[in-house]
Amino acid sequence: ARMLAWFASLHRLETFVRAQGRLPRENNRSAGALISSEERTLATWVRSERTATDFGRRCDYQRKRLLCVPGYRENPLEDRWNARFFEYERLLEDLGSPPLLSSPHPTEKSLSAWAAKQRFSYRKGTLTARRIRLLQGLPVWTWGSERSEVPSTPPQ
Repeated sequence: ARMLAWFASLHRLETFVRAQGRLPRENNRSAGALISSEERTLATWVRSERTATDFGRRCDYQRKRLLCVPGYRENPLEDRWNARFFEYERLLEDLGSPPLLSSPHPTEKSLSAWAAKQRFSYRKGTLTARRIRLLQGLPVWTWGSERSEVPSTPPQ
């Protein structure tokens, strides 16, 4: 019965993605746009599937089947962070120095702000060990002021 319910939800998700051309959202970022209860339900299901996958509660077939849904990613936030990191790395190569927040170029300004957020997360002790290693591996990187409290083990 659980698998039948899972497949029914997957089918509803695929139908939604085909009709809308995107994954469902839980919140409304567009002025005047409304999110239906069905879309919210599907968005919650997608989030719960990601959590279940993180905790090893989905078999390989379920994971691979979800990855067949256009736009679905198991770790979209990590994917976004990686994309920003590589964008930052490329800009470092092009500029030969860190991007400036005072730059008139929107991309440079945006990546400078992103780097500042990474330093802030580091000082708070919330930056994962993997991210710390990647940032420290850049040809030009500083953490700025030291962290006030260093966690005994960085988050993974």
